[in-house]
Amino acid sequence: MLLTLILLFLIYAPAIKHYGFSFFDYVNQFGYPPLIKSLYKASFGVWGTSGLLATGIAIIVSAIEYFRKSYSSAYRPLISSIILLVFLFVILYFYEPHKSGYLIPVIPFVIVFILLFVKNVIHQIWICAMLIAGCFFAGINLADDNRSATPSDFAIIKTIHHQKVAFDLLSGSVTDDYKKRWARINYTNKVIDAAGRLEGKSVIISGYWLNNILIQVQGREKENILFKHYLNRDEMQKLSLEGFKIYYIKGQDKDNDRCYKENFTNEMAQLLNTDIRQ
Repeated sequence: MLLTLILLFLIYAPAIKHYGFSFFDYVNQFGYPPLIKSLYKASFGVWGTSGLLATGIAIIVSAIEYFRKSYSSAYRPLISSIILLVFLFVILYFYEPHKSGYLIPVIPFVIVFILLFVKNVIHQIWICAMLIAGCFFAGINLADDNRSATPSDFAIIKTIHHQKVAFDLLSGSVTDDYKKRWARINYTNKVIDAAGRLEGKSVIISGYWLNNILIQVQGREKENILFKHYLNRDEMQKLSLEGFKIYYIKGQDKDNDRCYKENFTNEMAQLLNTDIRQ
C-alpha cells in the first residue's frame, strides 16, 4: 500500500508542481456527456462491433456458469477479484465517461473471466477471431469533419444526438483510430498555417487541439502568436487591452463558454479561418 502511494505521488508530482491540486477537479468543468455517447464509448468504443457481440454472448454464458458454481473453488479468489475490479472500473468510468480508453484496463480481466468458463477451444478461437476482426472491420465510428477519420464509400452515415456516426464495413476500431490520428494531424497543421498568416499580436483559444498544436508547432513558433487552452472573460479583456486579437478554433467557442458557464466568447473573439490557402 505504501509503495503504491509513493508511486502515485511520483507519477502525479509534475502535474501537482505545475498546477497545484486544482487539476483534480478540472475535468468536471464540462459537465456530463450524453448517456448514449457514454454507452457507445463503453461498448463499441472498447470492443469493436464483432468483439462486442462475441464478448457479450461469452459474458452471458460465463455469468450463467458462475451462478451455477460450475468452477473449481481454487478459482474463487481470482473470480471475485476480477468481478470487483471490473465493477470498480465501470463505476469510475460512468463518473467521468469521456474516453473509451478509461475501460481498456478491464479487457484482459474480462477475457480471463470468460476463459475460466468457456473451455471449448473452438469457442475460444471464435471469440479471439471476433475480437481481432472488430479491430479492422464493421466499425461504428464517429464521423466529425476534422476530429474523425473519413468514412469509406461503403459507410452508412447517420446523425445521432447531433453527432454524425458511420457504420463502416471497411474500418474497425484500430483502422479508424489510425486514420483519425492523421485527420487530426492534418487539421492541426491547417490551424498552425492559418495562425501563421495572422498579422499583429494574436491569441488563439485552442481547447481540445492545444496539445496537438504545441507538438506540431515546434520549429514554427512565432512570438506574436499565443495558443491558449481556454480563456475567461477577465483574461480576454486583459489580452485585448494589451493589443492582442483573440481567435478561437472552430467549435472551441462553445467549449470555452461551457468551461466558464457563461456566453461571452463570440462577443470577444472571432473564428480562426482555416480554409484560406496560401
